[in-house]
Amino acid sequence: MNKTKMAWASAALALALLLPAAGVKAYSSENVSLPSPIVEYASYNKLRKAIGFEPLFLPRIAGYKTEHFLFIGEGLADVRYSGNLGEQLTIRSSRLTGENPDTDISGVYTGKWKDIEIGSTVVSVAKLSDKSFAAHWIEGGYAFSFMGENMKEKDFESLLSGYFIDVTEHVFGTDDASSIHHDMPF
Repeated sequence: MNKTKMAWASAALALALLLPAAGVKAYSSENVSLPSPIVEYASYNKLRKAIGFEPLFLPRIAGYKTEHFLFIGEGLADVRYSGNLGEQLTIRSSRLTGENPDTDISGVYTGKWKDIEIGSTVVSVAKLSDKSFAAHWIEGGYAFSFMGENMKEKDFESLLSGYFIDVTEHVFGTDDASSIHHDMPF
């Protein structure tokens, strides 16, 4: 094949490869978009009503400021907080439904997960960096996750074991642990 025919063949091949992309662009509409699966609510109460259960949250006394109350896709509550030292916390809750419910709702796809036992709950934890950590667990028909960024490991562990696991075992758990609160006079 001579150089001229080779050049024409190369040009034809390049044109053939570019035309489908150009054709797709010519027919695409900039006004077409998919609806976002994320809906933000102005308060915890509004998120709770929309999702149909009480998602896990961090009380004000913990010292973090609530930033967002999000409802993501099929029944996933995502509550986000910030701290005075730049900490960013994400707490997710979801009711387990269907044949194969998603038990890892953390949204974390990197890191090496390790199972540990806190209280009577098996928790999967991952250290994502020196100041970034994640955990997910199941309790009483619900899946939960907690992610902390820009925080000390001991602070993450303290919130996870001292608050989140304790609360989910007592409030969402199916064992008798929740009954200890029913006998209190206040």
